[in-house]
Amino acid sequence: MNRLFIIGCSDLSKDILSNLESNEWAITRVNKESSKISISELSEVVFVDDCYGKDNFLGYKVANDIKKEYILKYNDFFFIAFSSIKSQMKRETARLNYKSLGLEEVNIISSKAVVSKSAKLSAGCLISQGVYIGPNSLIDSGVIILFNSIISRDCALGKDVFISANVTVTANKSISKNCYIGAGVLIDAYIGANSVIGSGSKIKRNLNNHTLVDGSTNQTTRELEFKDVRKLIQARNSL
Repeated sequence: MNRLFIIGCSDLSKDILSNLESNEWAITRVNKESSKISISELSEVVFVDDCYGKDNFLGYKVANDIKKEYILKYNDFFFIAFSSIKSQMKRETARLNYKSLGLEEVNIISSKAVVSKSAKLSAGCLISQGVYIGPNSLIDSGVIILFNSIISRDCALGKDVFISANVTVTANKSISKNCYIGAGVLIDAYIGANSVIGSGSKIKRNLNNHTLVDGSTNQTTRELEFKDVRKLIQARNSL
């Protein structure tokens, strides 16, 4: 028996569920012979969210917590579905917690995405419709890439990077962990860890860690660089 735990009752969770139910997206295990699992092959889907306050989400059970003895009765998979700017930097801690309970982290990949055979995906990634990932690109765990984005050849995306829709990353570029990239961004440079790039920005020079770039409005761009990650988190939470 197979069971999927979706961590977080969020808008992303709604997208995941609707696309799994319509067979647009499939659950994919990393480095397994039986790699793809459809929602019809699952014995149960359970959402896990201790802040949701209800026992039902979109017609499925919600658990406040899951215990080790409860999990090990099944072949259990999980996917972390909270990804807002405020919660993004908590994803790695959550991943380690659920892996320590014996769950296997899976990818969710659209049937209409193109992932080059030589590209490497770690577990916990979501790849939406129309996404292209070029040859030899390395996608670390927990990366989310939304609709119609292009990751060109020889790129590297660090843990828990969030790529919004219609983003283009040119060849041989890297984006470090926990970066949040807004819609329609062009990235033609290195992006340091924990940075936020606002929608519509065009990044053509390297950015240090903890940088926040406002989206382009009337051809103006505001860039803030934080030396203290706590101040960056406060700034991200206010967006």
